[in-house]
Amino acid sequence: MGQVRSGTIRAGLSRLGALVEPGGPAEEGGIRTGDLVVSFAGRPVRGIDDLQRRLGEEAIGREVPVTVLRLGRLLDLTAVPREARAVAAG
Repeated sequence: MGQVRSGTIRAGLSRLGALVEPGGPAEEGGIRTGDLVVSFAGRPVRGIDDLQRRLGEEAIGREVPVTVLRLGRLLDLTAVPREARAVAAG
């Protein structure tokens, strides 16, 4: 379970609403659809491209701290990135 803490988010930061795959590493780490990912591996997230780049930098299978904004509160979670699944063509 994550830890809730109080804090402020600077208005100028780009944040993203997480689209959480059922049974995926985000869901297993406690991230919910609609959460705003504000920090990944201890560094601020400035947008989806920033988060995707960081996911590629992190070792697959290693625990990574993630901070999300949920319903006005910061929540510290831990996720374990894993290889992306191949998407079947149509």
